Amino acid sequence: MNEFIDNIEKFHERFANEYNDYARALSKDEKSFRVTCLREECDEYEEAATLEDELDALIDLVYFALGTAYRHGFDFEAAWKRVHAANMLKVRANTARDSKRGSSLDVVKPKGWKAPDLSDIVNPPPNPALVSPAGGVYAKKRKNLTESKMNDIVKHSIGKKGSERENIESAEG
Repeated sequence: MNEFIDNIEKFHERFANEYNDYARALSKDEKSFRVTCLREECDEYEEAATLEDELDALIDLVYFALGTAYRHGFDFEAAWKRVHAANMLKVRANTARDSKRGSSLDVVKPKGWKAPDLSDIVNPPPNPALVSPAGGVYAKKRKNLTESKMNDIVKHSIGKKGSERENIESAEG
Protein backbone atom coordinates (compact mmCIF):
# COMPACT_ATOMS: atom_id res chain seq x y z
CA MET A 1 0.00 0.00 0.00
CA ASN A 2 2.87 2.41 0.67
CA GLU A 3 3.75 2.54 -3.02
CA PHE A 4 0.16 3.43 -3.95
CA ILE A 5 0.05 6.20 -1.37
CA ASP A 6 3.49 7.48 -2.43
CA ASN A 7 2.23 7.62 -6.04
CA ILE A 8 -0.83 9.61 -4.96
CA GLU A 9 1.35 12.08 -3.03
CA LYS A 10 3.65 12.56 -6.04
CA PHE A 11 0.66 13.08 -8.33
CA HIS A 12 -0.87 15.74 -6.08
CA GLU A 13 2.49 17.45 -5.52
CA ARG A 14 3.08 17.57 -9.29
CA PHE A 15 -0.14 19.53 -9.73
CA ALA A 16 0.38 21.75 -6.64
CA ASN A 17 -2.54 20.08 -4.93
CA GLU A 18 -0.73 18.56 -1.95
CA TYR A 19 -1.89 18.51 1.65
CA ASN A 20 0.49 17.48 4.44
CA ASP A 21 -1.24 18.43 7.64
CA TYR A 22 -3.81 17.24 10.15
CA ALA A 23 -7.05 15.65 8.93
CA ARG A 24 -9.63 18.14 7.76
CA ALA A 25 -12.96 18.41 5.98
CA LEU A 26 -12.77 19.33 2.31
CA SER A 27 -14.41 22.46 0.99
CA LYS A 28 -17.93 21.97 -0.36
CA ASP A 29 -16.66 22.51 -3.92
CA GLU A 30 -13.78 20.04 -3.64
CA LYS A 31 -15.94 17.39 -2.00
CA SER A 32 -18.59 17.80 -4.71
CA PHE A 33 -15.90 17.55 -7.43
CA ARG A 34 -14.45 14.37 -5.89
CA VAL A 35 -17.87 12.73 -5.46
CA THR A 36 -18.64 13.46 -9.12
CA CYS A 37 -15.34 11.88 -10.18
CA LEU A 38 -15.83 8.81 -7.98
CA ARG A 39 -19.34 8.26 -9.42
CA GLU A 40 -17.98 8.74 -12.92
CA GLU A 41 -15.42 5.97 -12.33
CA CYS A 42 -18.12 3.65 -10.91
CA ASP A 43 -20.23 4.31 -14.01
CA GLU A 44 -17.20 3.66 -16.20
CA TYR A 45 -16.72 0.27 -14.50
CA GLU A 46 -20.40 -0.58 -14.87
CA GLU A 47 -20.38 0.31 -18.57
CA ALA A 48 -17.02 -1.33 -19.38
CA ALA A 49 -17.21 -3.80 -22.25
CA THR A 50 -13.81 -5.45 -21.83
CA LEU A 51 -11.68 -6.75 -18.99
CA GLU A 52 -9.10 -4.06 -19.76
CA ASP A 53 -11.74 -1.32 -19.46
CA GLU A 54 -12.97 -2.81 -16.18
CA LEU A 55 -9.45 -2.89 -14.78
CA ASP A 56 -8.76 0.68 -15.90
CA ALA A 57 -11.98 1.90 -14.30
CA LEU A 58 -11.20 0.12 -11.02
CA ILE A 59 -7.70 1.60 -10.91
CA ASP A 60 -9.09 5.08 -11.60
CA LEU A 61 -11.68 4.59 -8.85
CA VAL A 62 -9.03 3.56 -6.31
CA TYR A 63 -6.75 6.38 -7.51
CA PHE A 64 -9.50 8.94 -6.88
CA ALA A 65 -10.44 7.37 -3.53
CA LEU A 66 -6.82 7.44 -2.31
CA GLY A 67 -6.41 10.97 -3.64
CA THR A 68 -9.51 12.05 -1.75
CA ALA A 69 -8.19 10.48 1.47
CA TYR A 70 -4.86 12.25 0.84
CA ARG A 71 -6.56 15.63 0.34
CA HIS A 72 -8.39 15.09 3.63
CA GLY A 73 -5.04 14.45 5.33
CA PHE A 74 -6.12 10.98 6.50
CA ASP A 75 -3.57 8.35 7.50
CA PHE A 76 -5.14 5.93 5.05
CA GLU A 77 -2.78 3.06 5.73
CA ALA A 78 -3.42 3.06 9.49
CA ALA A 79 -7.18 3.29 8.92
CA TRP A 80 -7.02 0.52 6.31
CA LYS A 81 -5.42 -1.87 8.79
CA ARG A 82 -8.16 -1.29 11.35
CA VAL A 83 -10.99 -1.59 8.85
CA HIS A 84 -9.42 -4.75 7.41
CA ALA A 85 -9.13 -6.32 10.87
CA ALA A 86 -12.81 -5.53 11.55
CA ASN A 87 -13.85 -6.85 8.13
CA MET A 88 -12.06 -10.13 8.81
CA LEU A 89 -14.51 -10.67 11.69
CA LYS A 90 -17.54 -10.57 9.37
CA VAL A 91 -19.25 -13.69 8.04
CA ARG A 92 -20.68 -14.81 4.70
CA ALA A 93 -24.45 -14.39 4.31
CA ASN A 94 -26.19 -17.77 4.38
CA THR A 95 -29.04 -16.57 2.17
CA ALA A 96 -30.08 -13.42 0.34
CA ARG A 97 -32.45 -12.68 3.25
CA ASP A 98 -29.42 -12.41 5.59
CA SER A 99 -28.09 -9.50 3.53
CA LYS A 100 -29.41 -5.95 3.57
CA ARG A 101 -28.28 -5.87 -0.07
CA GLY A 102 -30.39 -8.93 -0.88
CA SER A 103 -27.49 -11.11 -2.06
CA SER A 104 -26.08 -14.41 -0.83
CA LEU A 105 -22.73 -13.12 -2.14
CA ASP A 106 -22.66 -10.57 0.68
CA VAL A 107 -20.43 -10.58 3.74
CA VAL A 108 -22.31 -9.37 6.80
CA LYS A 109 -21.72 -8.20 10.36
CA PRO A 110 -22.30 -10.95 12.89
CA LYS A 111 -24.01 -10.32 16.20
CA GLY A 112 -21.68 -8.36 18.48
CA TRP A 113 -19.51 -7.05 15.62
CA LYS A 114 -17.96 -3.65 16.30
CA ALA A 115 -16.88 -1.04 13.77
CA PRO A 116 -13.23 0.03 14.00
CA ASP A 117 -12.46 3.15 16.01
CA LEU A 118 -10.83 5.70 13.69
CA SER A 119 -11.29 8.72 15.95
CA ASP A 120 -7.61 8.99 16.91
CA ILE A 121 -6.62 8.85 13.23
CA VAL A 122 -9.01 11.65 12.28
CA ASN A 123 -8.30 13.68 15.43
CA PRO A 124 -4.82 12.73 16.64
CA PRO A 125 -3.65 14.12 19.96
CA PRO A 126 -1.07 16.90 19.61
CA ASN A 127 2.47 15.57 19.58
CA PRO A 128 4.36 17.28 22.42
CA ALA A 129 7.55 17.16 20.36
CA LEU A 130 5.98 19.47 17.82
CA VAL A 131 4.53 22.09 20.16
CA SER A 132 6.76 24.57 21.95
CA PRO A 133 6.28 25.22 25.67
CA ALA A 134 4.98 28.66 24.67
CA GLY A 135 2.29 27.01 22.52
CA GLY A 136 3.83 27.61 19.10
CA VAL A 137 4.02 24.78 16.63
CA TYR A 138 7.42 23.85 15.18
CA ALA A 139 5.91 21.64 12.50
CA LYS A 140 2.82 19.52 12.17
CA LYS A 141 3.56 16.75 9.68
CA ARG A 142 6.90 16.33 7.95
CA LYS A 143 8.19 13.25 6.17
CA ASN A 144 11.69 13.75 7.58
CA LEU A 145 10.50 14.02 11.19
CA THR A 146 11.60 10.79 12.87
CA GLU A 147 10.94 9.71 16.46
CA SER A 148 14.61 10.40 17.21
CA LYS A 149 14.37 13.91 15.73
CA MET A 150 11.23 14.65 17.77
CA ASN A 151 12.96 13.50 20.95
CA ASP A 152 15.96 15.73 20.18
CA ILE A 153 13.72 18.77 19.65
CA VAL A 154 11.93 18.21 22.94
CA LYS A 155 15.14 17.45 24.87
CA HIS A 156 16.81 20.65 23.64
CA SER A 157 13.81 22.94 24.16
CA ILE A 158 12.21 21.99 27.46
CA GLY A 159 13.12 24.34 30.27
CA LYS A 160 14.63 27.02 28.04
CA LYS A 161 13.35 30.56 27.94
CA GLY A 162 11.79 31.87 24.77
CA SER A 163 14.91 33.85 23.78
CA GLU A 164 17.05 30.72 24.25
CA ARG A 165 14.74 28.70 21.98
CA GLU A 166 15.41 30.85 18.91
CA ASN A 167 18.30 28.69 17.73
CA ILE A 168 16.76 25.30 18.48
CA GLU A 169 16.88 23.02 15.49
CA SER A 170 13.53 22.81 13.77
CA ALA A 171 11.84 19.72 12.39
CA GLU A 172 12.94 20.77 8.93
CA GLY A 173 16.60 21.18 9.97
